[in-house]
Amino acid sequence: MSDDSTNAGPKAGPSAVIAPQEGVYWRGRQWAVTDFGIERIGGGQSVPVDRLFEDISVYSWIRRIGDRPDADLDEFATAFMVALACHGFVRNLTGAKILDEVRKAREKRARGV
Repeated sequence: MSDDSTNAGPKAGPSAVIAPQEGVYWRGRQWAVTDFGIERIGGGQSVPVDRLFEDISVYSWIRRIGDRPDADLDEFATAFMVALACHGFVRNLTGAKILDEVRKAREKRARGV
């Protein structure tokens, strides 16, 4: 039998269970930043690295996750920023844009939309 744990490349999909030794850069209560991207602990929503900037100017992942009342928005915003730094995207997005996205998501959540 071969041991797949020696594979140093990025994972092909999100982890079913996220353990600290499995390529985790940061772990909160609900979200983790991994080799794969951003993963919801316990399963569910995940964002692969190659999709972090998807629709960033129109409807970012922060705002998408903000639409989910069961999601910890502040923790996801933290995970998003950590993922950008860990995966080398920091130069592509300003902190002001991230804060603006968090503000928009909070406003929408407050309106109950």
